[in-house]
Amino acid sequence: MAEILRVIDGPLAAVRDLPPEQLVYEGAARNLPAVWCRLHACLRDLLEGITIGDLTGGDVTGDDVTGDDVDREHSYDEVCTRM
Repeated sequence: MAEILRVIDGPLAAVRDLPPEQLVYEGAARNLPAVWCRLHACLRDLLEGITIGDLTGGDVTGDDVTGDDVDREHSYDEVCTRM
């Protein structure tokens, strides 16, 4: 699903039509790009695990997707460059 959505809509978690790694915020929001990068990583991990067959077969329960698949030890730069 991730590949299909990228072709149709572009980046999975674009904000203001920019990929997360290109966002710049100042002040209290300066760390917000890291949130967008994490969101993108979670979306990517979820959607790359779902196929068209899963959708048509009704096998998208989410039981095997816990959010633990995202490596929380990666830095902002590492997460963004994996996109």
